[in-house]
Amino acid sequence: MGNKIGLIGFGVVGQGYYEIATKDGKNLEPEFIAVKSREKLRPQGINFQYDLEKILEQSGIGIELISETEVAYEIAIKLLEAGKTVISANKKLVAKHLPELLKLERKHGGKFLYEAAVAASIPVLSNISTQYQGDEIEVIQGILNGSSNYILSKIQQENQSFKEALKGAQENGYAEADPTFDINGSDVASKLCILSAHAFGVHLEEKSIPCIGIDHLKAEDFLLAKLSGGKIKLIAQCSKIEGKITASIYPTVVGPNHSLSPVEYEYNAISITSKNVGLQNFQGKGAGGLATGAAVYSDLAKSNSGFQYELVKKGLKKEYAHPASSEQQFVISADSKVLDDNFPYHRKYSFEGKSYVLGSFSSNHVEKLRLKIFESDGSILAIDKNISLDKIAQHFEFKALEFAEE
Repeated sequence: MGNKIGLIGFGVVGQGYYEIATKDGKNLEPEFIAVKSREKLRPQGINFQYDLEKILEQSGIGIELISETEVAYEIAIKLLEAGKTVISANKKLVAKHLPELLKLERKHGGKFLYEAAVAASIPVLSNISTQYQGDEIEVIQGILNGSSNYILSKIQQENQSFKEALKGAQENGYAEADPTFDINGSDVASKLCILSAHAFGVHLEEKSIPCIGIDHLKAEDFLLAKLSGGKIKLIAQCSKIEGKITASIYPTVVGPNHSLSPVEYEYNAISITSKNVGLQNFQGKGAGGLATGAAVYSDLAKSNSGFQYELVKKGLKKEYAHPASSEQQFVISADSKVLDDNFPYHRKYSFEGKSYVLGSFSSNHVEKLRLKIFESDGSILAIDKNISLDKIAQHFEFKALEFAEE
């Protein structure tokens, strides 16, 4: 068996890894490549195989790069139970099954690496395992989806429509043919679960994280951000303050001085604040075959040198932890009946049956109303703490004046 490498899946990421491995000349290219469809048109000169079970048996290292989470889970289980190495880019697999897979790694002496599952080219998990020894991480903020960030950049920097920007993301290989998980925030939630596990040692359930993607944003949201001197970014955050874990994902208006404001197009970025070091920023490409393939290749090289995540030693409880509610500034629009006078707000404006409330609300409160808000064609937009709600209110003051003069 030795350390023969089996690659399972040959999509965008698989091809990226394969290109890097064959050019690098360090004997880290796959000996076996397993694909599912015999009919699909594929590159010439590559020996594709279709017997997955045989490849798993013959491979000492399995590089799992398929999209089906449960099939990926079965592959990982078989390899780890045999004491083999598994390298994965499947964030849904890692977020859901990480405690069990770590346990199998310890029990059978295999290895499980998945740097490519979070922020593609940014080696954030490796950094947390090595550079934060003796330190305590307090807050992580990040742009964790290259597809949604690309779309937001195209809309705000180039005045493209959402539809045009999404098409460009798909054509460039940043978004899937079905982009649902990219634009609704689910992809980000999986990655935030993994980050929380490494930073705080907790296993969060994806659906327990307050999560709003970019699919409900309106033209007036982008106008509001521009008039306030900021821009909209899909910001994921998790923190541990006084023993409480918080986590959330919201489209957020950030000012020009925010560390994540300059991050555009397919790039991802992660800001980590810790007790000893303070704020550190990491930035790199968060989408694309070569960027993600490079992270896969790096994991392969690290596995040969004996690298393991620090989390392997500590373990992770299988039971889910639930994030505490957190306060954040928001601008929320909805039908006036949804945002009645009982909604706690700093300012409120109403125009033609639609209301806008500005205030600091708990994530629990927003979650309770989110369905009704979206059903009434409303939107939920977080406002970074460094932007004054009074400044945001000026936009609505002008709008109220215009409406009164009509």
